Amino acid sequence: MKKLLALLLALPLGAMAGGFQINTQGQKALSLGGSLTGRAMDASVTFFNPGGLTFLESNSFTLGTTILTPKTSMLSEFNGSVDMESQTFTPIQFYGAYAINDKLSAGIALNNPFGLGTKWEDDWEGRFVSQEILLELFAVQPTISYKVTDKIGVGAGLVYSWGHAEVRKAIPVQSATIPFGQADLTGSGSGLGFSAGLYAQLTDDITAGFSYRSEVGLDLEDGEGKFTDIPLSLQTTFPAEADWNSAIDLPAVMSFSIAYDVSENVMAMVEANITQWSSYDSLIFDFGADSPYTSRQGRKYEDVVAVRAGVQYAQSEKLDLRVGFAYDQSPAPDGYVGPELPDANKFLITLGGTYDINEKFNVDLSYIYENAEERTGTQDESGFTGTYKTILNGFGVGVNYNF
Repeated sequence: MKKLLALLLALPLGAMAGGFQINTQGQKALSLGGSLTGRAMDASVTFFNPGGLTFLESNSFTLGTTILTPKTSMLSEFNGSVDMESQTFTPIQFYGAYAINDKLSAGIALNNPFGLGTKWEDDWEGRFVSQEILLELFAVQPTISYKVTDKIGVGAGLVYSWGHAEVRKAIPVQSATIPFGQADLTGSGSGLGFSAGLYAQLTDDITAGFSYRSEVGLDLEDGEGKFTDIPLSLQTTFPAEADWNSAIDLPAVMSFSIAYDVSENVMAMVEANITQWSSYDSLIFDFGADSPYTSRQGRKYEDVVAVRAGVQYAQSEKLDLRVGFAYDQSPAPDGYVGPELPDANKFLITLGGTYDINEKFNVDLSYIYENAEERTGTQDESGFTGTYKTILNGFGVGVNYNF
């Protein structure tokens, strides 16, 4: 019973923490393949590179969202193809930037750096591994930036993250009238980290940036597990409810980027992101002192690199057009891929543009197409095997106000 309860709690939530990094933190960045660390273009630089905040041409606010519609299918060796249920997600972005004086600027960022979820039919073949997972994580980042010279800026901010998790899965217990039990798990938590950046105007045509977003230890407290449809013969040994605490280390991210004005109308940017998922090597669930259910589960996630590139073309004084590309590695090693998170290496193509309504208002539009490599995986702990394929489409919109 101890092993069964530990698996019920540890496997789904552990999978949520890896590979659920959301890279739709700004519409301009999204349409450039996710790259914006090397060029201060709007208030979203507060998130991408705090050092670039003092290089904005005006005070500004940015508000936006991206509508994401992933589609995942799984091919099993026994039952053919199964489609994950359709879902739509709308991560938000809000940024503000204000110049206190010629040297000092302040900014604020509110977004969803991690999240999304998966949902399968209740009675599908993998129901004992996962039926549904939802993770909602928010982060707010107050930031200060200082222009060291006319060519160099530095900045830093405090990151406060908080979130909520929900997990549903079937329990492999049955009777003549009950085909399987049900587990419903919920938890919430928060944590602190920081962000820092360096921004440089190398020449009249070239800018570069480096940023570091620290690891955030997300403490999950007062988690609740409710177990229903348990056969009468097992109700004396299987807990109807279980309270737990845990912690997840959200990974640090280092970004390097350079932008080059190829001509008066064309700008190109390249970027590399190193996400340090190796900090997530285990997951501990604590059920209290002397509890037989306290468990430690290995994860062995790996550091990964994402490579991004984008081009912007100023079609007119009012309209900028963009295209971007990216390759994003999966942190999940073999043995840790399953229906909770069918993660794989991804190729991305992005499009977008900005239209100036007047001197103060402009609108950003973006589109993302993400194609994950087909991946076959067998989970070490559950033994569940499947071949997964995911394609994602996303449409984004943002509004910028300059003052």
